[in-house]
Amino acid sequence: MNESLLNVFLWMHLLCMVGAFGALLAGGCVPPDAGAETSLRVLKRANLLIAIGFLAGLATYFVRIKLASLEDIELPGSLHMTVGIKFLILIGVGACVGIALAKTRKSDAAQAAPFRWAAVILLAIAAFLGVYL
Repeated sequence: MNESLLNVFLWMHLLCMVGAFGALLAGGCVPPDAGAETSLRVLKRANLLIAIGFLAGLATYFVRIKLASLEDIELPGSLHMTVGIKFLILIGVGACVGIALAKTRKSDAAQAAPFRWAAVILLAIAAFLGVYL
């Protein structure tokens, strides 16, 4: 039962992060003359997906720790380090998306774009770190 719970949280985390990455890329392709409403909708969806994926990733980590403790398996220290680094990176992603949302609400799409692309790059880095889990 616990193993299937781990898989549910892991897949939820992966799908949300892929969706957030795609939403941020799609948001970067929205032309400035399309209006701030479209960009706001895309950024809000990306922000929601990041939050769900973040929580699902933490749940995956805690279920993995619980399973290891039940089976008397010692997890490698690199796992904890990688999860900690991903945690910090995803906080940065949330901050970048939040700043981009604030800039877009003020109809300043030109200043929001660098924050959106910073979020995309940080998500890509977090994904590459996730390969080691």
